[in-house]
Amino acid sequence: MTRKLDRLNGSNSTGIAFQRLWQRNCETVETNFDDQQSQLAAITQLQADMLTRITEIEAAQAAADAAQSDATASYREAARINSYPNPGVGIVSASDAGASATVTIASHTRVYPVEGGIDVPDVSISGGSITGLAYSTTYFVYYDDTTLASTAPTFLATTSSATAQVGAAPGRHFVGYVTTPASGGGSTSGGGGAPPGGGGGGSGGAIP
Repeated sequence: MTRKLDRLNGSNSTGIAFQRLWQRNCETVETNFDDQQSQLAAITQLQADMLTRITEIEAAQAAADAAQSDATASYREAARINSYPNPGVGIVSASDAGASATVTIASHTRVYPVEGGIDVPDVSISGGSITGLAYSTTYFVYYDDTTLASTAPTFLATTSSATAQVGAAPGRHFVGYVTTPASGGGSTSGGGGAPPGGGGGGSGGAIP
Protein backbone atom coordinates (compact mmCIF):
# COMPACT_ATOMS: atom_id res chain seq x y z
CA MET A 1 0.00 0.00 0.00
CA THR A 2 1.31 3.44 -0.97
CA ARG A 3 2.12 5.69 2.01
CA LYS A 4 0.77 9.22 1.52
CA LEU A 5 2.32 12.19 3.28
CA ASP A 6 0.17 14.75 5.09
CA ARG A 7 -0.97 17.59 2.85
CA LEU A 8 -0.85 21.31 3.54
CA ASN A 9 -4.13 23.14 3.95
CA GLY A 10 -5.35 26.40 5.36
CA SER A 11 -5.18 25.22 8.95
CA ASN A 12 -1.67 23.79 8.96
CA SER A 13 0.27 25.88 6.49
CA THR A 14 1.77 28.25 9.07
CA GLY A 15 3.14 28.29 12.59
CA ILE A 16 3.46 25.36 14.94
CA ALA A 17 1.05 23.18 12.98
CA PHE A 18 3.18 23.57 9.88
CA GLN A 19 6.35 22.71 11.71
CA ARG A 20 4.83 19.57 13.18
CA LEU A 21 3.47 18.54 9.80
CA TRP A 22 6.85 19.15 8.19
CA GLN A 23 8.61 17.15 10.90
CA ARG A 24 6.29 14.20 10.48
CA ASN A 25 6.70 14.22 6.72
CA CYS A 26 10.49 14.41 7.03
CA GLU A 27 10.50 11.51 9.47
CA THR A 28 8.25 9.49 7.15
CA VAL A 29 10.59 10.14 4.20
CA GLU A 30 13.61 9.20 6.29
CA THR A 31 11.95 6.03 7.56
CA ASN A 32 10.97 4.97 4.03
CA PHE A 33 14.49 5.74 2.81
CA ASP A 34 16.00 3.66 5.60
CA ASP A 35 13.63 0.82 4.75
CA GLN A 36 14.70 0.98 1.09
CA GLN A 37 18.37 0.98 2.07
CA SER A 38 17.80 -2.08 4.24
CA GLN A 39 16.01 -3.83 1.39
CA LEU A 40 18.78 -2.93 -1.04
CA ALA A 41 21.37 -4.26 1.43
CA ALA A 42 19.39 -7.48 1.77
CA ILE A 43 19.18 -7.84 -2.02
CA THR A 44 22.92 -7.19 -2.35
CA GLN A 45 23.67 -9.84 0.28
CA LEU A 46 21.33 -12.28 -1.44
CA GLN A 47 23.14 -11.71 -4.73
CA ALA A 48 26.50 -12.28 -3.03
CA ASP A 49 25.18 -15.48 -1.44
CA MET A 50 23.90 -16.68 -4.80
CA LEU A 51 27.25 -16.00 -6.46
CA THR A 52 29.00 -17.92 -3.68
CA ARG A 53 26.61 -20.83 -4.14
CA ILE A 54 27.13 -20.79 -7.90
CA THR A 55 30.89 -20.86 -7.38
CA GLU A 56 30.51 -23.81 -5.01
CA ILE A 57 28.30 -25.65 -7.52
CA GLU A 58 30.77 -24.99 -10.36
CA ALA A 59 33.65 -26.26 -8.20
CA ALA A 60 31.68 -29.39 -7.30
CA GLN A 61 30.84 -29.98 -10.96
CA ALA A 62 34.47 -29.53 -11.95
CA ALA A 63 35.51 -32.04 -9.29
CA ALA A 64 32.86 -34.50 -10.50
CA ASP A 65 33.98 -34.05 -14.11
CA ALA A 66 37.61 -34.61 -13.11
CA ALA A 67 36.67 -37.74 -11.17
CA GLN A 68 34.69 -39.06 -14.13
CA SER A 69 37.58 -38.30 -16.46
CA ASP A 70 40.01 -40.11 -14.15
CA ALA A 71 37.67 -43.10 -13.93
CA THR A 72 37.27 -43.22 -17.70
CA ALA A 73 41.03 -43.02 -18.19
CA SER A 74 41.50 -45.82 -15.65
CA TYR A 75 38.98 -48.06 -17.40
CA ARG A 76 40.53 -47.33 -20.81
CA GLU A 77 43.92 -48.25 -19.41
CA ALA A 78 42.47 -51.49 -18.08
CA ALA A 79 41.04 -52.19 -21.53
CA ARG A 80 44.49 -51.67 -23.07
CA ILE A 81 46.19 -53.91 -20.54
CA ASN A 82 43.66 -56.68 -21.12
CA SER A 83 43.46 -56.26 -24.89
CA TYR A 84 44.68 -58.87 -27.36
CA PRO A 85 45.04 -59.49 -31.10
CA ASN A 86 42.48 -61.63 -32.92
CA PRO A 87 43.32 -64.11 -34.30
CA GLY A 88 45.84 -64.94 -31.61
CA VAL A 89 47.92 -67.24 -33.82
CA GLY A 90 49.39 -67.01 -37.29
CA ILE A 91 49.69 -63.23 -37.49
CA VAL A 92 53.47 -63.05 -37.02
CA SER A 93 55.88 -64.80 -39.39
CA ALA A 94 59.50 -64.44 -40.47
CA SER A 95 61.47 -65.06 -43.65
CA ASP A 96 64.98 -64.82 -45.08
CA ALA A 97 65.21 -61.56 -47.05
CA GLY A 98 68.65 -62.35 -48.50
CA ALA A 99 71.02 -60.45 -46.24
CA SER A 100 68.82 -60.36 -43.16
CA ALA A 101 65.51 -61.58 -41.84
CA THR A 102 62.13 -59.88 -42.16
CA VAL A 103 59.23 -60.24 -39.75
CA THR A 104 55.76 -59.85 -41.25
CA ILE A 105 52.65 -58.98 -39.28
CA ALA A 106 49.32 -59.89 -40.84
CA SER A 107 46.27 -57.66 -40.60
CA HIS A 108 44.23 -58.45 -37.53
CA THR A 109 41.78 -57.01 -35.01
CA ARG A 110 42.78 -55.55 -31.68
CA VAL A 111 40.12 -56.56 -29.18
CA TYR A 112 39.51 -54.25 -26.23
CA PRO A 113 37.29 -55.83 -23.56
CA VAL A 114 34.66 -53.72 -21.81
CA GLU A 115 35.98 -52.38 -18.51
CA GLY A 116 33.84 -50.59 -15.93
CA GLY A 117 31.13 -49.88 -18.48
CA ILE A 118 33.63 -48.21 -20.84
CA ASP A 119 33.52 -49.92 -24.22
CA VAL A 120 36.63 -49.09 -26.24
CA PRO A 121 35.88 -50.04 -29.86
CA ASP A 122 37.88 -52.88 -31.34
CA VAL A 123 40.36 -51.71 -33.99
CA SER A 124 41.16 -53.26 -37.35
CA ILE A 125 44.96 -53.19 -37.56
CA SER A 126 46.67 -53.07 -40.95
CA GLY A 127 49.57 -55.46 -41.35
CA GLY A 128 53.18 -54.46 -41.83
CA SER A 129 56.74 -55.70 -41.76
CA ILE A 130 60.00 -55.17 -39.90
CA THR A 131 63.19 -55.57 -41.92
CA GLY A 132 66.91 -55.87 -41.26
CA LEU A 133 66.62 -58.37 -38.42
CA ALA A 134 69.11 -61.01 -37.35
CA TYR A 135 68.85 -64.65 -38.31
CA SER A 136 67.96 -67.40 -35.84
CA THR A 137 66.76 -64.89 -33.24
CA THR A 138 63.52 -64.72 -31.29
CA TYR A 139 61.81 -61.35 -31.62
CA PHE A 140 58.85 -59.95 -29.73
CA VAL A 141 56.65 -57.63 -31.79
CA TYR A 142 54.79 -54.69 -30.29
CA TYR A 143 53.55 -51.19 -31.00
CA ASP A 144 52.64 -48.10 -28.98
CA ASP A 145 49.25 -46.40 -29.26
CA THR A 146 47.93 -44.27 -26.40
CA THR A 147 44.78 -43.38 -28.38
CA LEU A 148 43.66 -47.02 -28.63
CA ALA A 149 42.41 -46.14 -32.09
CA SER A 150 45.34 -46.31 -34.55
CA THR A 151 44.67 -48.60 -37.49
CA ALA A 152 48.22 -48.41 -38.86
CA PRO A 153 50.62 -48.42 -35.91
CA THR A 154 54.40 -48.62 -36.27
CA PHE A 155 55.44 -52.18 -35.47
CA LEU A 156 58.68 -52.69 -33.56
CA ALA A 157 60.70 -55.80 -32.72
CA THR A 158 62.83 -56.49 -29.67
CA THR A 159 64.73 -59.46 -28.30
CA SER A 160 63.59 -58.50 -24.79
CA SER A 161 60.22 -59.93 -23.79
CA ALA A 162 60.00 -57.36 -20.97
CA THR A 163 60.24 -54.51 -23.49
CA ALA A 164 57.26 -55.85 -25.42
CA GLN A 165 55.04 -56.25 -22.38
CA VAL A 166 52.02 -53.93 -22.00
CA GLY A 167 53.42 -52.43 -18.80
CA ALA A 168 56.73 -51.41 -20.33
CA ALA A 169 55.55 -48.05 -21.71
CA PRO A 170 52.40 -45.93 -22.10
CA GLY A 171 50.16 -47.27 -24.85
CA ARG A 172 52.22 -50.41 -25.40
CA HIS A 173 50.50 -53.32 -27.17
CA PHE A 174 52.08 -56.74 -27.49
CA VAL A 175 51.37 -58.44 -30.83
CA GLY A 176 53.30 -61.70 -30.87
CA TYR A 177 56.68 -63.37 -31.20
CA VAL A 178 58.62 -65.36 -33.78
CA THR A 179 62.05 -66.90 -34.22
CA THR A 180 63.62 -65.85 -37.49
CA PRO A 181 65.01 -68.56 -39.80
CA ALA A 182 68.70 -69.29 -40.25
CA SER A 183 70.36 -67.79 -43.29
CA GLY A 184 68.98 -69.63 -46.29
CA GLY A 185 66.32 -71.29 -44.17
CA GLY A 186 62.60 -71.45 -44.80
CA SER A 187 59.95 -69.15 -43.42
CA THR A 188 58.87 -69.52 -39.82
CA SER A 189 55.67 -68.71 -37.97
CA GLY A 190 55.31 -67.50 -34.44
CA GLY A 191 52.78 -67.11 -31.70
CA GLY A 192 50.31 -64.31 -31.14
CA GLY A 193 49.41 -62.49 -28.01
CA ALA A 194 46.47 -63.66 -25.95
CA PRO A 195 44.64 -62.02 -23.05
CA PRO A 196 45.33 -60.55 -20.65
CA GLY A 197 47.20 -57.83 -22.40
CA GLY A 198 48.27 -59.93 -25.32
CA GLY A 199 51.02 -61.01 -23.00
CA GLY A 200 50.83 -64.73 -23.67
CA GLY A 201 51.43 -67.00 -26.59
CA GLY A 202 48.80 -68.07 -29.05
CA SER A 203 47.39 -70.52 -26.55
CA GLY A 204 47.30 -67.92 -23.79
CA GLY A 205 50.48 -69.10 -22.11
CA ALA A 206 53.42 -67.00 -21.01
CA ILE A 207 55.75 -65.40 -23.53
CA PRO A 208 58.64 -67.83 -24.09
